[in-house]
Amino acid sequence: MNNACRDGNIVCCAPRRYHCMLKTKIILNTLLLTCVSLLLRCVGLYFQVILTDRLGTEGLGLFQLVLSVHTLAVTVAVSGIRYAAARLVSEELGAGRPSGVRGVMLRCLTLALVCGAVSCTLVRMFAVNFAAALTGEPRVASSLRVLAFGLPFLALSSAISGYFTAVLRVAKASAAQVLEQVSMIALTLILLPAGSCTAIEEACVKVCIAAVAADVLSFIVSLVLYLHDRAKYGESGGRPAPDCGRRLAGLAIPLALTSYARTALSTLRHVLVPKGLERHGYSPEKALSAFGTLHGMTFPVLTFPSALFYAVSDVLIPNLTEAQMRGNTEKAGHIVSYILRLCFVFSVGVSAVFLAFGNELALAVFKNRDAGNYIVALSPLVLVMYMDSVADGMLKGLGEQFYSMLINIADAAMSLLLVFYIIPAAGMRGYLAIILFSECFNFTLSMRRLSKTVPVSVSARDIFSPPLCAAAGICIARAVLQLCGLGLIPSGFSCVLHIVFSGLIYAALLRSVSPATVSLSFPPL
Repeated sequence: MNNACRDGNIVCCAPRRYHCMLKTKIILNTLLLTCVSLLLRCVGLYFQVILTDRLGTEGLGLFQLVLSVHTLAVTVAVSGIRYAAARLVSEELGAGRPSGVRGVMLRCLTLALVCGAVSCTLVRMFAVNFAAALTGEPRVASSLRVLAFGLPFLALSSAISGYFTAVLRVAKASAAQVLEQVSMIALTLILLPAGSCTAIEEACVKVCIAAVAADVLSFIVSLVLYLHDRAKYGESGGRPAPDCGRRLAGLAIPLALTSYARTALSTLRHVLVPKGLERHGYSPEKALSAFGTLHGMTFPVLTFPSALFYAVSDVLIPNLTEAQMRGNTEKAGHIVSYILRLCFVFSVGVSAVFLAFGNELALAVFKNRDAGNYIVALSPLVLVMYMDSVADGMLKGLGEQFYSMLINIADAAMSLLLVFYIIPAAGMRGYLAIILFSECFNFTLSMRRLSKTVPVSVSARDIFSPPLCAAAGICIARAVLQLCGLGLIPSGFSCVLHIVFSGLIYAALLRSVSPATVSLSFPPL
């Protein structure tokens, strides 16, 4: 009888012990991914400063045009494979078929290689046509030819990244990303030393060479880590579910087609902006400079803080897939509501910081006043942009990727029409208004679909407390530091001091007003 009770206790405690271990693993992975994401954003922002110094605002604008077209080629190469790999691996593990993971990954890697090779071939063959038709800038073609060599490696790395996301091997995926960023910056500094008098087109080509070399190195590291990690699933290839191929096609093909449409529309929108500014009265050089300042300086700053939060959603989203596979709608609702509340608190604080300190921050980082004006003008965008990105990711985790992509396509098509008609009449102010409207449109539809898919619970206190606490925190911080003789000036130390102090007061006020809103405990797993 006693032995039976002991055995029974063991059986009863096993699920609880498993969930405790899982929650600990999620917390550790979240902390690690947050640190790595923050490091990558710091490195990326430093890289933008280097590009600004080496290329100038006009060269930065030209490089942004190169990246706009390259993004379309990357979309063709990747073809939704990262999400498909993460989803299928999660489904195999959630259904209790770990031996099928290797078979799933073999199919995903094969698809990635084929798509990457096709994209590389098309870009190499038609680089001049793409440059002329999409950008009207012949200087873009040589950079596109160089970047094409990295497309197969990007596609394969994307599939492996999806695997690491599904199995919560954050450290291994992060190692390859850090190596890629660091090696790209190091090679750029070697190929473009400070003070070198290099033509803009040649300078962009050298940056692209550094990027391709970094992509190859990152893939090699990712492949080695994946081969080492997959050993836990046995020596043979394993047998996934019989319909694995059909499920892969069902995930990858709709996502790829909708991604092609969305990215093509977004690329057209980006390349039309400089042309629209010229029609408004800008010179070609000024139009490229304005475009480069916005997309090469402003947006890297606006998206920089997201590294502190996206790690939470990246780690928790695979649990949405598992909960859906098990039919646990209540658990999925808890996770969604938790992520939305936490994202709102974070986004409101970041938006308030950019509104209050955007000008000084831009002068400290880029020595560019126009970038500061853009940061302040787009500070409300941060709230909507972060929330929309998280909502979009959760929709994909719940299997609503097709609907999510339809929203994105409608958003991109509408933005393209607005860019074509509004920018020639209103210039950069019109473009900023288009960006704000586009994000609000996308977020509204995404949230509507998310609330219909799972029960979402957000109270009025969760909505009204953060803005009030953020405003009070910034006012108190500025007043206290001013009294201490540490007034706000455009320097790195002053900006960091004001931002950190404001954030601490914001968190303290929010904690006292609404403790549940900022609870750091994870939702039920």
